[in-house]
Amino acid sequence: MEVLDRKMKEKKSDEKVLLLVGDLGEIANNSVGLMDSLIAKISEYTSLGLIPIFYTLRPSYDVITSQIQEIAPYRLAMPLSTKVESSILLGHGGAEKLLEGEALVVDPHWNHPIPILLPQCPLSEKEQFYHSFESDYSKASRKAS
Repeated sequence: MEVLDRKMKEKKSDEKVLLLVGDLGEIANNSVGLMDSLIAKISEYTSLGLIPIFYTLRPSYDVITSQIQEIAPYRLAMPLSTKVESSILLGHGGAEKLLEGEALVVDPHWNHPIPILLPQCPLSEKEQFYHSFESDYSKASRKAS
C-alpha cells in the first residue's frame, strides 16, 4: 500500500498508473482485511488516474463483489465453465461458450459483451505440427532454389 501511495503522489496530473492485482480469489480467501483496505485505497485513487486490473481463477460472488465491479467496470473473460460464472464476471452469459483463444470484453459504454480473439494463444497439436511442417518445407524449398 505504501508503494501505491508513493506512486500516486509522485505521478504528474495527466499520467495514469496501472495497478495489476494478483489472483483476487487468493487475496479474498486469505486476508479479508487486506482486501477491504485494497478496495478502499483503489476507490480513492481511481479518480486520480489509477487503472486497476484484477484477475481471478475463481469468479464467484465472494471474490467479485459489487465494490470490485464498481472500481473495475471494464472486464475480460476467457472461457469459463458455467453460465453462472460468466454472469458473475460479465453481468451476462456467454463466456461459458467461448473456445480456446477467444474472450469477451465488457465496457460500461456498450450494451453487451464484445467477442475478441486473443493474440499468442496456445496452439493445438495439429496447429503446432502444421507450422513445424510448413517451416521445414520452406527451408527445404529455399535450399533447392
